[in-house]
Amino acid sequence: MRLDYRRLIRTKDVELYIVRKERFSPEELAFILLVDLKRPSKLSDNPMLIGIETEEEFESSLNHIAGLVLSKSELTLENFEDISYFVECMLEIKPDCSYFLHDVEEDYNFKFNSNLSIITFIEPYVKKLIQI
Repeated sequence: MRLDYRRLIRTKDVELYIVRKERFSPEELAFILLVDLKRPSKLSDNPMLIGIETEEEFESSLNHIAGLVLSKSELTLENFEDISYFVECMLEIKPDCSYFLHDVEEDYNFKFNSNLSIITFIEPYVKKLIQI
């Protein structure tokens, strides 16, 4: 199955995508939120490396992008891998850039009716990513 990706917002530091199972599906499968932190990466940016590498062993990149995959229910491994591959394809061409995707399952209530509602919807998630 091929997932459908549509960009909803693109600013200097934030991008938001909606992911659907099919192109004209009325319901989203997930949202992808990417926030360019405009700072070097650090070990704590990638929780999977903590305990495997030390601060001394960690090789930082010049820029880190924090990502969030938000879904109402647990994604299948196949769907999460497809979403991860989509993000990887976008970001791997950026020079000296790292990223990490946090997977969040939450029962959000979001309706499309204006750009303002999209901003209001993503604002708390952007703040979380900036604080991580």
